[in-house]
Amino acid sequence: QDAGGGYSDILHFWFQVNWSPEVERLAHLPKNHPLKIHINSLEFVVVILQYAAVLTRLLELDTLEKREAFCAGGIPWLVILLLWTDNTAAKSWANRVTSSSLRAQALIPIFAAMLEDSPVGINCDHIEGAKNTDADFISRPEPGHHLLSSSQRREQIFH
Repeated sequence: QDAGGGYSDILHFWFQVNWSPEVERLAHLPKNHPLKIHINSLEFVVVILQYAAVLTRLLELDTLEKREAFCAGGIPWLVILLLWTDNTAAKSWANRVTSSSLRAQALIPIFAAMLEDSPVGINCDHIEGAKNTDADFISRPEPGHHLLSSSQRREQIFH
């Protein structure tokens, strides 16, 4: 609950976002506290960020030559993104673009707006936490990570 992260081997990117101290504080509140930010909401934010990163990367690949550099035969012009998450609620919200969770309903319109008229469709699936090692390494900095500069943390992730 300190950070989120994701990556794409095919599109050659990764990202890490540290939650603000206030988000961290709200995420660690007791379960029934009215201001609690639930882990499911944070995981859905990561789904949204992954989608935004893929969409941004694909929009940068605006020629056939650029697309072929990433994928033999080229990346198709209409892409269905298979996005993995280790959170079943985030998977459901992404695939259905709806939620009965009041806390998630604030995020759904953001995701829906990104999907509207997008050349990238989505299919979100679940990955077991034990198999989610790369994304977990990116999103779960080791203790003392706040002492590292951004460049030091990037170097740690690259290694």
